[in-house]
Amino acid sequence: MPTMEYLKKLETAVDRSGETQYPTKWEMESIRHCVEGLFKRSLFKVGDTVKIARDYPISKTENWGWYSYRHLFKKGSIATVEEVDYYYDRFYYTIKFVENSWMSETGEIRESVSDTNFNISEEWLKLTRRHKND
Repeated sequence: MPTMEYLKKLETAVDRSGETQYPTKWEMESIRHCVEGLFKRSLFKVGDTVKIARDYPISKTENWGWYSYRHLFKKGSIATVEEVDYYYDRFYYTIKFVENSWMSETGEIRESVSDTNFNISEEWLKLTRRHKND
């Protein structure tokens, strides 16, 4: 679950418990300001178009969970940022590739029947186009 969703759940719990419980509403507001300030520093925002900066290492032994999508994780592949999160001292982005496909064992590329999202850290991505917020 993304950090901002955790924060909303915690705020809801604090609201239900009342001011006498720890953390108080004021403390939750301070935490929210810190988290929002951190997220403003992310390189990419929801809706941005990004591309894979360099080939991502995927094989039958390395990052094998994405093996059927290895053709998408090549330098220059285009994706959209769906979600931003932060953990283990870095930003991670849930991305959805423009090309919605998978690769069979024989190397045949097939269209996916549903959208597939991937969670990847920022050092693997470059900005292509900034999404304009309303």
